[in-house]
Amino acid sequence: MGGGSTIIAIVIGAIMVIVGFALWPVLNGATNGLYSYFKDSCQDDSGNRFTRLYKGVAGTGAPGTGQYNLDTGVHAAGGVKITNSSGSCVGSSATVFDGTTAIPVYNEQGSFVGDLTPATGVVTLGSSYAWVKVAPVLRKFSSINDLLLTILPVVSIAGFLGISGAKLYSYGKGAEAIGSTISTSVFTLIGIVVALVIATPIMGAVVDANQVVASGQYEVNNGFGNIIQLLFAMIPVVYIAGLVTVVGMQAKSVLVGAKSF
Repeated sequence: MGGGSTIIAIVIGAIMVIVGFALWPVLNGATNGLYSYFKDSCQDDSGNRFTRLYKGVAGTGAPGTGQYNLDTGVHAAGGVKITNSSGSCVGSSATVFDGTTAIPVYNEQGSFVGDLTPATGVVTLGSSYAWVKVAPVLRKFSSINDLLLTILPVVSIAGFLGISGAKLYSYGKGAEAIGSTISTSVFTLIGIVVALVIATPIMGAVVDANQVVASGQYEVNNGFGNIIQLLFAMIPVVYIAGLVTVVGMQAKSVLVGAKSF
C-alpha cells in the first residue's frame, strides 16, 4: 500500500467508524422498539410502545437515577418500569417522582408523555396511553425471539466493523475500488436499520392476520387452523433470524474474499 493509499484508507476508515457510531443509536432504538412487541408494554395512540419512564431535567450535568436530560439527550440508567393498573400505564418510584410540583415525564425513546404531578411517587399516564400484552402469536417462540433480538445489535455492529476492515484491506491491496469500500459497509448498516424500522408494522400485520384464523370466523380455516397459526408464529423468528444471518454471511463473505489476496 502506497503512502497516499494509506492516508486515504485511514481517513475512510475513520469516516466509516463515525458513520457506524452515528447510526448505532438509531439501530439500537429500532431493535428495542421491535423487542417491546415481545414484552408487555405501554402503547400510545400512534402504536408506539415503551416500557420505562424518566423524569425530565435540564442542565449540562449528568442526569441522576431515573432522569432524562433534556439539553444533552442523555438517559440515566434504569428508569422507572411501567406496570399495569386496570389497563392504565403506571410508574411508581418515590425516589424519582418525588415532590408535589408538576414534572415533565419522558420514555426511554426520549418522547414526552406528559406533565404529571406525583402523588406518593406514583404517576399514571393519560387516556391516550394503554397497557398492551404480548399477542399470543408472538408468545409461541418468545425465548428464541428474545435471544435473537439481544444478539442482533452485537452482530450488526461487529459485522459492520468486520466488513469495513476487510474492505479497507482489499482496497489497500488494490483489489477494491474506494467507492465499493464505502458503499458495502455503509449500506449494510443502513439496510439493517431500515429492516428493523419496518419490522414493527410487519409484526402488527402478523398479529392482525393471525387473529383472523384464531377467531374462527372463517370456516375454511377450521381444518388446518393450528398449522396456520404455527406458521404465523414462525414469521417473527424467520424475519429476525434472517437479519442476523444476512449480516453474518455478508461479513463472512467479505472476510473470506479479503483473505484470498
